[in-house]
This record gives sequence, structure tokens and C-alpha cells, in this order.
Amino acid sequence: MLSLAGAGSRAVLADANGLLSAPVSDERLKLNIQPLGMDALSLLSRIEPIYFNYNREKMQTEGLGDFGAQREIGFTYQNLVQVLPELTGTNPNGYGFVKEAGMTAFLVEVAKAQQAQIASLQTRVNTLEGH
Repeated sequence: MLSLAGAGSRAVLADANGLLSAPVSDERLKLNIQPLGMDALSLLSRIEPIYFNYNREKMQTEGLGDFGAQREIGFTYQNLVQVLPELTGTNPNGYGFVKEAGMTAFLVEVAKAQQAQIASLQTRVNTLEGH
């Protein structure tokens, strides 16, 4: 088991056996590494960020904890499983969850696609302006 000791905040993940650990990104521990190679902008348009409040009574009844009454921002499993199923999973109770940490890689891909569009448009503008 990895030690979570030390200063600063860090993510904590549960493995397939329910054991908590720190996530690792070292490529030496990964197989089948491939670039995302997706139409990120098209996928982005299908993702619906939402405001919501947790159903505290239902969460407690299902043994899922109490995350408070505050308004949250996030996604729904039902939306993301249709768009990016790799970023979803289900818990032992059958409830869907979103692997929100994976959104970072997807959003980097979105930013790269947008930058490529900007560069292409800038080239066109320069050509039209005779630069």
C-alpha cells in the first residue's frame, strides 16, 4: 500500500478491492498507451455540465455518505456514459459515477484542438491580409 503521508492535498482512489491508494501516472505502470485521437470538440458539445444538490436522504439510505446540502457543479453519469464511457463506472450498489480526474486529459485534448483551429484561422487571416 502506498503511503499518503505528507503535506499538501492529493487525490485518493479506491482500487478494485476497495483499498485506498494514491493515483500513479508513471508510464512504467501502464500498458497499451495511445494518444486520445478523438474529435474532442464534437464530444465536448455533447457534455452537459450541471448545477445540483445531492439527495442527502437517498445517499444516506444507500450508505453512500452525506456530502452536505450545498449546491454543486459537475456531471451526471447518464450523460457522460453516452459521450465518454471511459470516464464512467458503477459502484457495487449499481449507481453510476464519473471519473472526474480523467476529464483533465480530455480537456487538454479539447484545448489542443482549439489551438489548432486558432492557428489555422490565423494562417487564413494572414493570407487574406497579405502577410
